[in-house]
Amino acid sequence: MRAHLRPLIAAALTTGLIAGGLVANSPAPAAASVSSGSVTELQITGQNGVPSNATAAMVNLTALRGVSRGWLTLYPCGEAIPLASNLNFEPDEPARTNAAISRIGSGGKVCIYSSTRVELVVDLTGYTQPNSGVNAITPSRLVDTREGTGGLYRMSSNSTVTVQVAGAGGVPGTATSAALNVTATAASGSGAFTVYPCDAARPSNAQVAFSADRPVPNLVITALSASGTVCVHTTRATELVIDVDAWMDNSAGFTDAPNTRLLNATVSAGSTRVIDPGSAGSGEGSLVLTLTSGSPATRGYLTVYPCGTSMPLSSNGNPVPGFTTTNSMVAKPGSDGTVCVFSSVSVALAVDLAGTFPVGGVRPIVPVRLFDSRELFPTAQTAGVPSGTSLRSWPWALRTSAASGVPTEYRNGMACQVFDGYLVSLSGSQTLAVDTTCAIFRNSRFRTTGDTQAIVIGTRSASFIEVWRSDFDGGPSNVRGIQSDYATMAILESEFAHFGNAAVEMNDRNQTATLTVEDCYMYQAKGWPREQHADGVQMSAGGGIFVRNNTILMELFGGSNGDYSYVSNSAVGIGTSLGRIGTVVIDHNRLAGGGYVVYVERKSYPFTGTVTITNNNFDLMFSPNSGIWGPLFPNDVPSGVEWSGNSYNMVYPISLQYALSL
Repeated sequence: MRAHLRPLIAAALTTGLIAGGLVANSPAPAAASVSSGSVTELQITGQNGVPSNATAAMVNLTALRGVSRGWLTLYPCGEAIPLASNLNFEPDEPARTNAAISRIGSGGKVCIYSSTRVELVVDLTGYTQPNSGVNAITPSRLVDTREGTGGLYRMSSNSTVTVQVAGAGGVPGTATSAALNVTATAASGSGAFTVYPCDAARPSNAQVAFSADRPVPNLVITALSASGTVCVHTTRATELVIDVDAWMDNSAGFTDAPNTRLLNATVSAGSTRVIDPGSAGSGEGSLVLTLTSGSPATRGYLTVYPCGTSMPLSSNGNPVPGFTTTNSMVAKPGSDGTVCVFSSVSVALAVDLAGTFPVGGVRPIVPVRLFDSRELFPTAQTAGVPSGTSLRSWPWALRTSAASGVPTEYRNGMACQVFDGYLVSLSGSQTLAVDTTCAIFRNSRFRTTGDTQAIVIGTRSASFIEVWRSDFDGGPSNVRGIQSDYATMAILESEFAHFGNAAVEMNDRNQTATLTVEDCYMYQAKGWPREQHADGVQMSAGGGIFVRNNTILMELFGGSNGDYSYVSNSAVGIGTSLGRIGTVVIDHNRLAGGGYVVYVERKSYPFTGTVTITNNNFDLMFSPNSGIWGPLFPNDVPSGVEWSGNSYNMVYPISLQYALSL
């Protein structure tokens, strides 16, 4: 699933979100994504070493899991939203990244408009100052072949078009190079754009890799021809959109390097490659790089930073299974002129040098994370089926094998049925059985008025189950939400209410299946019989469990009766009673309630992997200890447990020694 690079809340810049619910300086804002039609303001000057006279900001934008096809536009605050885009994304896409440059607006801020609800991450990579020769402008559209803008229309395969940049779109005729946001859309298949000065030979390496029917952008910094033009070559028939974000004249000192390849290798997961540009890196100016990543087995991220410094909390690309991706940046080299590239996944990676700036032209910095909407804990408003979603009743028998005519998507090499926008209403002992190899549920609502083992249950036939933005309501009998004892499960951005036993449960005695629960909201777990165990997330055997960025609020057992003589519920309950359990990660969650809030116990079998409990907020809404007795079960806690960054109410640090003493 997506990589979790989560800084401390206090490290983020002051932000203001218009129409999105974020209050400036608030440590616990009210939304986990930016809203449709919202504008996010980011303070640039006066922080992170950016001087008050900075004229433009260079950032890396990442969009994750938009509710529909949409776009982000970066522009100076205080101005109207321009007709331009910096990043286009697809619905439910795990991650899409693009670099961008913007003139800094009123109050020293830049603004980001989002056309639809999406998770947003912004990293600051550099800035410019007056007289640098780099002139950021309000973005202007030069070409849109869908409408004939720029006198160009849909490009055919293996064709080249000429685009006038100097003297167009607010760029003066004296411009010698430019920063262009180049987007392919409605392509006939996978292909690539190569952008270059028209009076130079076409380079062998492309800057924009695109796919069929998906809008794909990339920032391209390129020299212009003597007549102020660039040429764009495409390998596939596609529509072309170009917005100009900045222009440079000779005083900027930009030196074009026609996509010179510096690296072409497969990098292993968790490794760092040193990129040596030779003489281009001397003098510690800045390097314009393009990263091209192949199709990895799993999703991941790339981070570029000066060698000789600590790896920052930022990303410059997000490799995605099934696609080739490109992303550009202006990188700061280390003292020896080299840059380092870290990859979280094993992936084929190419790094091309597009050009250089001298010292003082562009001022790159060690990247700093400005904003991450994922830092905001999920709420009932941000998890589950998005408001306004139209649902249709489940039309088949209550098993996935009965479905016909549904689309498929691939996960882990398997063709998965996709059930999007369904209402599943159950009664009596009914349950929905996943009895096919792979199933994906998205934007769907599950509810029951009866009493059964679980609303959704994976059978022996299931190998993988994914749930995105869905609701589970266990009704008056407090039925489990979803249970699988055989299939690997990924439960994302979903809401669970009125559950007993568990909202999400796995008991894989084969110890091969893993459970991932991310960005979910779980609450109103009550009404279960005295003898039952009840947790938000529960595992008794499995290959591993990953619980990240959830809100899990467990009302104290006994409720209004005050019967605390037998308490057997937790926000997260993990015990090896049915089999071994591999890696355990409980990171960055808002947790509250139960006897012990987190229950992790070695029972009949061992833990075979590491146990990490980090950066969690133990809320005091139910008890002075968050749970009746405390945040962590103290007996037989697995040896070597990593416990760090945990706190009460995001204020009071909790040491492991203190947690075990309660």
